Amino acid sequence: MGEIIDLKAQLFWNALTDEVQEMLLHNVYCPNCVFAVLANDATVNIVTKQRSELMNISGTCENCGSKVSRLFNHRSYPTRDSQ
Repeated sequence: MGEIIDLKAQLFWNALTDEVQEMLLHNVYCPNCVFAVLANDATVNIVTKQRSELMNISGTCENCGSKVSRLFNHRSYPTRDSQ
């Protein structure tokens, strides 16, 4: 994984289980390959959309090198505290 842009994103990302982190990094949509791929050199940051804080994973496609991105609600996934 590349970097996490801000402290809040770091806290949210670290709270997710290792399994969820891996699943998210391996399930990022590539518009060129037209399927979910692994995001190489991924960065994670917080994006505010319509008063909701969402997390964004962006990086490059493992297959073709195109830019890839996945926007997700971190509250939808199990955390280390919930196990």
